[in-house]
Amino acid sequence: MDFKALIFDLDGTAIKAEYNALPSDAVIKAVEKAQEKIIISIATGRTFIGCEKIITKLKIKFPCIVSGGTELIDPKTGEILWTKKIKVEDIKKTIDICRPYPYEILFSKEIKGSSAQEKEIKNEENVVYIMNTKPEDASQIIKNINLIENVVAHEAGSWTKGMVDIHVTHKDATKKNSLLKWMKILKLNKQNVLAVGDNINDLPLFEVSGYKVAVANASEKLKLKADYIAPSISEDGLAVVINKFILKI
Repeated sequence: MDFKALIFDLDGTAIKAEYNALPSDAVIKAVEKAQEKIIISIATGRTFIGCEKIITKLKIKFPCIVSGGTELIDPKTGEILWTKKIKVEDIKKTIDICRPYPYEILFSKEIKGSSAQEKEIKNEENVVYIMNTKPEDASQIIKNINLIENVVAHEAGSWTKGMVDIHVTHKDATKKNSLLKWMKILKLNKQNVLAVGDNINDLPLFEVSGYKVAVANASEKLKLKADYIAPSISEDGLAVVINKFILKI
């Protein structure tokens, strides 16, 4: 396998799914060594502001996929290389679906959100984040949102144990779409890209990657699509993947 690039998720894959989590020394060391050989980048549901400190720790130099696949960012300058936003009318439809529920909703780069009943909709947004939902509510909310023609909703990991976050994006702005743009910018072919993830919102990433790795703590749906199951986040699974497939040690 001739890998020229590695792209990986953050929460639950490169770092623990916690607000202030940072990569372990083992992951930092493995990423640093791997960058001497291949292109390294991330694909995360976090905004650039929300992951900039992690990117700095890992010394990522190449374009990064952030905000659930809705933006490609130059990590050195913060320049947006590509973006796709949800139209106002589709945001309104999404919020209407959420009105019966009490969950906090954040738009794009908001740090603090509000409930659907209180939400003001003024502009197009990259992402609508529906936070800390009960799993049984999440499945119904996702089902209803996915009936809206121009958007797509994906289940994502939550920083609250036992809960589920939902990421809503334009249908043409998933990790799949942004990864295709990313590969075009970097002149890469699918077969040369190794992707690592842990949750259902990484399924689009897997669709256009040559080799797919799920960490042991990943969702069962993602594991079924994986070519290889790596050790869990608590066992530095990403570092194991890098050592095995990139550094070959």
